[in-house]
Amino acid sequence: GVPLRRGFVTMTDSENNVRFASINPSGYYRFISLPLGRRFDIALAAKRWSIPPQSIFTVGSLTNLDLIAEFF
Repeated sequence: GVPLRRGFVTMTDSENNVRFASINPSGYYRFISLPLGRRFDIALAAKRWSIPPQSIFTVGSLTNLDLIAEFF
């Protein structure tokens, strides 16, 4: 696929605290200092694109979480 070049990835915890990360021109995003032991719901905010609902549980360093977007 082709990386999304604009948009945001959001992560929302169980207390409804939302963290945002911008998607860079290469399609990468980064969240820094996520608290361990929490579940986060992941969403994508990009024009005409979405991702299926996803959740992760932070237990340590997480790298290379690829999100596959769907055109709508």
